[in-house]
Amino acid sequence: MTDSPYIIHVTEQSFVADIIEQSQRVPVLVDFWADWCAPCKNLMPILEKLAVAGKGRFILAKVNADEQPGITAQFGVRSLPTVALIKDGAVAGHFMGAKPESEVAAFLDEHLGAAEEPLNLTIEALWAAGAYDDALNLLQQHLNADPENAEAIALLVLTLGKSGALDDAQAVIAQLTDEQKNQAPVKAALQAIAVQVKAAEYGDLPVLEASYAADPSPASAHALAMALAAHEDYERAFELLLSILRQDIGWNNNQARQDIQALFATCPNKGWVAKYQRKLMTLLF
Repeated sequence: MTDSPYIIHVTEQSFVADIIEQSQRVPVLVDFWADWCAPCKNLMPILEKLAVAGKGRFILAKVNADEQPGITAQFGVRSLPTVALIKDGAVAGHFMGAKPESEVAAFLDEHLGAAEEPLNLTIEALWAAGAYDDALNLLQQHLNADPENAEAIALLVLTLGKSGALDDAQAVIAQLTDEQKNQAPVKAALQAIAVQVKAAEYGDLPVLEASYAADPSPASAHALAMALAAHEDYERAFELLLSILRQDIGWNNNQARQDIQALFATCPNKGWVAKYQRKLMTLLF
């Protein structure tokens, strides 16, 4: 079973609390299934995927029809799988038989309204448009509703960094608890801000480009690489750091090696990360 707060197993003892009462707060999608039912096993991963991706848009309640005959009879289930959507204590819609993901998603959209675009995609679109104030306002709305939302915290820190407000980003970070800092999305955002802070210490990118062109030393290559990473030109940054390591694997007390590892953690292009991790491994071993 998928381990998610949005997926539950329902028994006759928990039926009222898990389905009837809970549906007053959030829609509950009830999946009637059985171990011997092959179509049930085809449908279940689709329902689980949509429940997890929905992040609370609805709760998936699994009912084993053989083990919970009372609930099955109460819903008048005659074939498996049967899926019923419960809202405000009543059946709002249902379907029978295995369906492809597109049809299940369409069923949910029909009864719940179209799913909202994931928060990260919305914020990334605002970044691309340079609408940082709009991104900050939207994130603040999410955090007002859910102050512990790790994704929103991470995106807030990243938005401040991308807008050039590094001091504000660091002020937000200073207020986070250790538990918040250790959550995966927040941890990645902190690493990205650390790269920007370090890059800011080296100066403007055009100046660093000119300095490196005039003197391609490890020091100038390192300064340019960190500035490029702050501007999200990770591929050139990786190349420059590798060029340092080719000259001196332990340069500046392993500074280049430490920084390329940090950039691997923050680079959004995992294809580049894999490519340059392989190159690094070739140098090290």
